[in-house]
Amino acid sequence: MVPGGEFLDVAPTLVLRRPGDGRINFELGTRATLERFFNDVDRTLYSQVVWADLTRSLGPRTRFRASLSGNYFDDSEQDTLRRINGGGEFGLAWSTRRWFVEGFAGGHRVNYSNVDVLDASGSLSTYRETRWSAGAIASAALSRAAMVRLSVRGQATSSIDPDFDSVALLTDLGFRWSLWTDFRVLANYGRQDRSFSNRVAGLDSDEYQQWGVGLSYFWWKDNSLTLRWSEGRFVDTLDVSSPTDRLELALNLGPSVFGLPTPVQQFGMESLERWRRGPDADRQNTDGVLFRFYSGSASSVDLAGDFNRWGRDRQSLRALGDGWWELRIPLPPGRYQYVYMVDGVATTPPESTITVDDGFGGRNGSLEVLP
Repeated sequence: MVPGGEFLDVAPTLVLRRPGDGRINFELGTRATLERFFNDVDRTLYSQVVWADLTRSLGPRTRFRASLSGNYFDDSEQDTLRRINGGGEFGLAWSTRRWFVEGFAGGHRVNYSNVDVLDASGSLSTYRETRWSAGAIASAALSRAAMVRLSVRGQATSSIDPDFDSVALLTDLGFRWSLWTDFRVLANYGRQDRSFSNRVAGLDSDEYQQWGVGLSYFWWKDNSLTLRWSEGRFVDTLDVSSPTDRLELALNLGPSVFGLPTPVQQFGMESLERWRRGPDADRQNTDGVLFRFYSGSASSVDLAGDFNRWGRDRQSLRALGDGWWELRIPLPPGRYQYVYMVDGVATTPPESTITVDDGFGGRNGSLEVLP
């Protein structure tokens, strides 16, 4: 973390996904972040992260993840903070429509290109360290408007300079509440407690904690603008406390996960976001709601529901070939009932997760159109 001040954060992101057969999926992504401070520190921070995730479903609720990532960081004011690191991580996750839990473990190698230190043998060398970590992350949908996330990570650092060998516990608690359609209220609390293995008592620990609130506006897909205020405190090994308050205006161009674009959270938050939006959300876009039906023998498929006076206002699905029929129509927000008329015979929509008794021995599909 960088001590206080107002700054502008611009973070374009590119993600390429290759869906597999439903069991194996691959994702490659990169994110560049430029932070510009306008206080008396007057500095610019730049970081670039690249990641690759390979996931494999082990069952309807479990999946395995293998990830590789690399990161470059540069500080215009302090060349000693310039670093590059890379490593890997493995995770095993369990999820439902409302819960996501993943345990993970991994390691990273970090090199500081402009820092020279004496190693254990007394030789001058570029500073580097290895970080091993393990922990768990859990996300839960409290409702279709509110989500909470908790991450706990234990980290052990082995350094070329024994004075920096350490163990740390990192905890982060976040909350997100969807306000209307395009706005999100964000709140989070994060803490790091670190102990150094080879330092004398009283000079062997430091801590950092930060808490903040923000408001994000999503104007198109995953692109967002966030205004966030946070307060932080860093207490060093000499027990000196330094404030790290900041006001942030962040422009995010690309996928964002709960305000934190970390691939480790993507799988769980995607499934929870679909639950929050409802089972019919994937069928809807700005052009309307998609109705799709398969029949290898039908000569006509019509749509009948309480939105078209049960077929009096005729709406027919278009034949796509290979037995598929399709129609997209605009509908105002609300909940509707409908059926497909296959060659004049009422047929319960197979895609409807909820069905309703039609009063005549059949079942109507149920559809929720989101605002």
